[in-house]
Amino acid sequence: MLREDAASAGNGVSVTVDLTEVNGLAMSGGVRLSVAGRMALEAAHEWEAGRTVAMSALLREPLDYRDPGVASDRLRLARQGVFLLGTVKSAALVAVRGRGTLLSETAGALRGWVRTSIAAAVGCWSAKPAGVVTAILIGDRGGLDADDERRLQDA
Repeated sequence: MLREDAASAGNGVSVTVDLTEVNGLAMSGGVRLSVAGRMALEAAHEWEAGRTVAMSALLREPLDYRDPGVASDRLRLARQGVFLLGTVKSAALVAVRGRGTLLSETAGALRGWVRTSIAAAVGCWSAKPAGVVTAILIGDRGGLDADDERRLQDA
């Protein structure tokens, strides 16, 4: 089940899911996935929080680089409830199996309207301020780089 709406991430889309099943076995835990390609960017509006999806992905554990002064990525992700990372080769491998509740669908439509409005009003000038405004209004941090996200959290 999608935990949050899909977010643009460079040449693709990032999604976070709560597992319910893997290869027919019941599972639980959070997974952050990258879906590559233009097709993912076009399909991302269908991947909203609360919807159930099925996909074929390659999963792995997050790595710690153990560089002095660099925070643990594994711990940062674990605080967010994400324990595995993964990649999906194509949006064609992602299928929406079920819609969310009426409340989650309505909230998803509202978040979509906010993103579209901000992109038209602020994004036409610069993507960075549009990312900050979106994060403040609806909590979508997909348009923020790590430094901006940290500054926003500190503020």
